[in-house]
Amino acid sequence: MMISILQHTGVRGLFRGLEAKILHTVLTAALMFMAYEKIASTVGLLLKRNA
Repeated sequence: MMISILQHTGVRGLFRGLEAKILHTVLTAALMFMAYEKIASTVGLLLKRNA
C-alpha cells in the first residue's frame, strides 16, 4: 500500500491529512488544559474559603 501511495502521489501523499490531525490534537489539548486550569482554580478557592 505504501508503494502504491508513493507511486501515485509521491512522498506528500504519505502525509495527507496530517495537518488536520495535528490541529485536532492541539485544539483538544488546549481545551483540556483550559478545563484543568479552571477546575484547579475553583477547587483552590473553595479550599481557601472552607479553611
